[in-house]
Amino acid sequence: MTPEQAAEAVALLAKSGSCTVTPGLTDDELADIESRFGFVFNDDHRAFLAAGLPIGPSWPDWRGADEMVLRSHLGTPVRHIMGAVTNDGLWRNSWGVQGHQRHSVSVASRLLAEAPRMIPVYGYGFTPAGPGRAGAAVWSIEGGDAHRAATNLLDFARQASGQAAAVPAPDPADRLPFWDDFAEDPEPETSGLPNLTVPPFPADPPILASPVALPPRDPGAHFAAIGVELAELTRHDDLLTHGAPMWTARVSPGYRAVESWEAVRAHFDTTGLWPLLITERTWHRIGGPDGDGVPDDQPILTAQLDGAAWLSAEYARRTKDEPMPRGWEPFTPTGMNWKVGWARHHDDDKRYDTLTLIPTPAHWLVPGLLQWSGAVNYDVGARQHASILRRWTGRWGAELVALDDETAAIRMSRPPAWGAESLEAAVEAYLYCPDAIDTHPDGVDALAPYLIRPLWTFWWD
Repeated sequence: MTPEQAAEAVALLAKSGSCTVTPGLTDDELADIESRFGFVFNDDHRAFLAAGLPIGPSWPDWRGADEMVLRSHLGTPVRHIMGAVTNDGLWRNSWGVQGHQRHSVSVASRLLAEAPRMIPVYGYGFTPAGPGRAGAAVWSIEGGDAHRAATNLLDFARQASGQAAAVPAPDPADRLPFWDDFAEDPEPETSGLPNLTVPPFPADPPILASPVALPPRDPGAHFAAIGVELAELTRHDDLLTHGAPMWTARVSPGYRAVESWEAVRAHFDTTGLWPLLITERTWHRIGGPDGDGVPDDQPILTAQLDGAAWLSAEYARRTKDEPMPRGWEPFTPTGMNWKVGWARHHDDDKRYDTLTLIPTPAHWLVPGLLQWSGAVNYDVGARQHASILRRWTGRWGAELVALDDETAAIRMSRPPAWGAESLEAAVEAYLYCPDAIDTHPDGVDALAPYLIRPLWTFWWD
């Protein structure tokens, strides 16, 4: 912008009556503003303000306004974009995979910190800072919208005075990092939600078969001999589908219960006894004369297990009439330490007071061996539990920790990474237990933050 064009712009504004034009800023005043607020006016903006300083409603009074008022003007672009990210779920495809709110805010904050700073001209009109930038556009930034409103300050003055002005279009040589991408990049078609990567579901990972250990004749004496302290064991016959006995011991609920579970789990490879925490309500969900256990139509020890195939069929069934539920309101995840998460969140009412010892070749067979019926309302039985638990063992190091009346708790030694993998895990978790989502007004995206934690809990209502 030449001095003549700057003078024309100021004259147009003065003539329109939209503001009062005061004497232009001196070089010293401009330098003082730049020093106080930590930016440099672009060449056109500097020439414009030197030709005359417009003041009035919505015009920043660089000479006479309170410093906090000017800082508020300067902060408007970031404040509006971040407000839209935080409150409205604003996102752009070019920003990558959208995460939960904390992740989204972090990404958007970083990108804005790296973007050219926008300096207020009038109201929601801004022009980029920086030395040079001759012919810099004036941008409109309001709420979650940002676009070029005028090709330069002279065109902006023409618009403000009611005259026709050129339609702004970015010059390929003058693209503004971040802002032009923001203006041109549409929001994801799913209202800011990342695309699902499943189906197809990856094949179940291969799991190397380990030698099956024979349980000791006297588990209590065996564990005492290797330094694992348990309360007196009670033997239960005629409960497990394969005819083996099961033992139970009382444990202190909460943190100590999972410490006992962990101590027994550490010796599974040599004892063949898988530990499982249960409650008083579990008993009516398992086999035996007083239970409501539901045996599978095929012995679980010889069943063919294919988690990927079951997930594919379940996905097709559940999405036949309605799409996969999507949404953002995040769950409150348990603590990063799974035992603390157990004690504070899952067993906060101290109901898991019994540790069972179950002879089994693998933990994923336990629900079937018990004939556990806690998920029968969703037709999830022995084979489905075994298929999914085996699959998750290969993918994320799953280990079954507890079964209650209608709930299951699973420890993940290698939880999925945040992003596409955790979202994929959320889809699998939803198909396994629809009530992980259906009891809340949200979707698999909200479940994903929960699944980067090492303790997963499911409730089949």
